[in-house]
Amino acid sequence: MAGADQPSKVLPPGPRTTWQGPLGTLGWALAWADFATYKVEFAVVVTAMVVMTVIEFVYILSIYVTEQRIRFTQLLDPELEHKLPIGLIILGLFVLAMMVAIVNNTRLGLTPEGDKRPLAVRALAAAGLMLGVTAISASTIWFDSSTSFYILLTLLIMGPIAAWFFARREPIVGGGMVGATGLALWAATQVPTGYSWADNFALFLLLWIGFLGASMAAKQNRHLRVDAARKLWPKAHFHRINGVSDLVAASFCGLLTYIGTIYLFNEDYGRWWAADVPGQIPDWIKVAAIPLAFLLMTLRMGSRGLVRLIWGPLFQPPDDHDPLSAAASEGLPLGEVNAHSLGADGAGKEEAP
Repeated sequence: MAGADQPSKVLPPGPRTTWQGPLGTLGWALAWADFATYKVEFAVVVTAMVVMTVIEFVYILSIYVTEQRIRFTQLLDPELEHKLPIGLIILGLFVLAMMVAIVNNTRLGLTPEGDKRPLAVRALAAAGLMLGVTAISASTIWFDSSTSFYILLTLLIMGPIAAWFFARREPIVGGGMVGATGLALWAATQVPTGYSWADNFALFLLLWIGFLGASMAAKQNRHLRVDAARKLWPKAHFHRINGVSDLVAASFCGLLTYIGTIYLFNEDYGRWWAADVPGQIPDWIKVAAIPLAFLLMTLRMGSRGLVRLIWGPLFQPPDDHDPLSAAASEGLPLGEVNAHSLGADGAGKEEAP
């Protein structure tokens, strides 16, 4: 049976003086390198998910707006049969309901004390939001160039975020957002004309999100494993079972790293040497996600397996110990830890199989 191992929070290793892991200073330095790598992965995955969502939304929006424009043109033609745009009416009512909900649950419709503003004020705010959404949607076909629309969308999304950080008196983060906005504006000028490129680019981002997400799951100890052996052996041997399991998984990941590296750099058919197509993402950037992610998983699972087997239960993750250690790793106070692991009479309770 497959089951999830006890997940662990990803926390910084802390200063060298508090490091109690194996290998001393070297182990502490490697732990910091792994933590920094995880943070970079997290930033890349979150950014890619946001970009993928935005460009796919804009692509679908442009198609829908174009279809509605054609339908409205047909409505004005007396020679064509007129059909009521049921889909557009339903969508409009749905968006209007969302705008009303936003107004009623934010400062647009609430006073600082939490009381509702007058109905006329809330209705005007909802109408303004509805008009703004309509204008933004229509901009996908109003602008002569899609670049202009992407620039407008970037300013509308990132500008308020930067202003919000400055309003919270966080100038460093706000300044970083201003720099990110400038980078996003530059990227908006580099994308191909039109919106049809979004599908291929979204698939490229999805590839990287999937493989880096798998690497992050290995770091968080959230990957799936076969639990049959863990149910047959006593808890005292969990660190050995988990260690062997990690090393087997690391071996498999290492094999895939080797295969992915060959596919990337082989002189005969490697994607590194493939000719780039103008306007397309180079193949080697797409393929690089595979060996990179499996290399990280190999290092993480391999090192964790070695620590479990060589150092025994001394430096083990909490799932190799009793529930008391697992609860303590979640940052629970001592009283809550005892409640987590002990029964009402103070006797320890075994985990359910």
